[in-house]
Amino acid sequence: KRLQRLNGMPMHLQQLVRPAGIMDDSARVHVNKSLLGWILSSIDDEQIRKEAYVAQGSWPQENMRELDTMLATRHELAKLVGEPSFAHLKTHMMLSQHPEPVMRFLDDLSSSIRPQAEAEMAYLQKIKRRYNNSHVADTRIFGWDESRYRGMANAKENKADLAAVREYLSLDTVLQGLSHLIERLFSCTVRQVSMLPGESWVPGEAVKKLEVTHVDRGLLGHVYLDLYPRPGKFTHAAHFTIRCGRALPGGGGRQAPLVALVCNFSAAREGAVPH
Repeated sequence: KRLQRLNGMPMHLQQLVRPAGIMDDSARVHVNKSLLGWILSSIDDEQIRKEAYVAQGSWPQENMRELDTMLATRHELAKLVGEPSFAHLKTHMMLSQHPEPVMRFLDDLSSSIRPQAEAEMAYLQKIKRRYNNSHVADTRIFGWDESRYRGMANAKENKADLAAVREYLSLDTVLQGLSHLIERLFSCTVRQVSMLPGESWVPGEAVKKLEVTHVDRGLLGHVYLDLYPRPGKFTHAAHFTIRCGRALPGGGGRQAPLVALVCNFSAAREGAVPH
């Protein structure tokens, strides 16, 4: 992977790139979901996109043996509780009650959208052919092509100036908008509350605590927001349940849930949210 071909990489992803050699400009990258998404949507070089795509989809054979064991154990679990398969076990308490309606729905959905999907693939092939001035021998759309050329197609069709739109979408503005939306849709209020000493896992004000209350039901729970990148923090996004909500025994009321949302958005001082 040539370093100069990774120009434009967001700051929070650059920590995943390390020089591979002293005498050249190659780099070794740790491909996680965030970095892979950027490479597949932003890099012109098809070979780099292909290598990243194949690398993230590869796995050691030892993992396959573990997965086979897990599949067999899941089937044994279903049989123990009187179900013919794990699919029957999972759908038993769902609206479908059986896996067959789910499969029929998926098959019907696949058939109904196939013509549109084939038309979209043909359009992406046309963009690929035009963008490469017909210099590529194979204009089929591969897994490592889709994000790149779909982004080009969206830019061509929408003709939107995303940079101009982002000026109005700083992270604080987006959070305020979500709060207003939640209040109007669910009659819930979201407000920031102070934390006890030592409650946050990061010094300072990097982590915020939100309290969610309903107009009739009262306190619904709390949410920690850890939204900005920092050295040593993982670079993807995740949701963690710290404490589940439940009815307390003996009619003692209800335990409010506590969750954490951990992301890596650009800090407000760096501009608008790039997602």
